[in-house]
Amino acid sequence: MQFREHAYADATLWLRLPPRISVIKVGFYQELNRTYRPPKNCNDIKFSLADFADYSQIDQRLKQDANLNIECDDKVLTLIRISTDPVPEITSFKAESDRINLGET
Repeated sequence: MQFREHAYADATLWLRLPPRISVIKVGFYQELNRTYRPPKNCNDIKFSLADFADYSQIDQRLKQDANLNIECDDKVLTLIRISTDPVPEITSFKAESDRINLGET
């Protein structure tokens, strides 16, 4: 939920790229399906987290970390890691009766 809150608050990421890199791909896991190019005569790329707020990883209960990755120069790097949700812990359990007979709920 924090990712979406930051995304809707118009959080942006700025990356300064070496001059030889003209394009990057960004996405969750291996789905690097958003492409960004720096403006002419500039090595900075800016993109908004709102571009990724609709990904299914944001709403699911995560069994493993979800990584927002970037691919540039044939290397994949993790920009943001959304941590695995903690396993719910039962702190107490109480039953009114220690026995249920057939037909009872």
